[in-house]
Amino acid sequence: MVKMSEEIVKMLNDRTSWKVIATKSPEGVVHVIPAGSPMALNPETIAFAAVNMAHTSKNLENMKAKKELASVLVVNGMKAYQMKSDIKEFVTSGPVYEKINEGLKKAIGVGARGIWLLEPKEILDQSPGRRP
Repeated sequence: MVKMSEEIVKMLNDRTSWKVIATKSPEGVVHVIPAGSPMALNPETIAFAAVNMAHTSKNLENMKAKKELASVLVVNGMKAYQMKSDIKEFVTSGPVYEKINEGLKKAIGVGARGIWLLEPKEILDQSPGRRP
């Protein structure tokens, strides 16, 4: 596990940031979706709601069983970070589920089937431009 920096936590929790989730099918086909719900619960946990993500959720279930890493990309302005992450669990009840679901219902009028929880293992700066 690695901890996300304060900058990354803020970016993930900023509704104006773009967030992308990348998974792969059992056949090895990459599947990438834009997502509005990814957030940092703390520097060690990324959470996102499963609303209409049938392919992504199926891929995450298969990847979790194989102990493979999923990827979350967050972009805000000219800053971008990729978090390669362990798939920890899919929760359908409890305080995290209730809190995120309440926010979803207020924002888009729909609840989630459940909440995926990921733990970053590697963080890559994917910001465009030159780096030392």
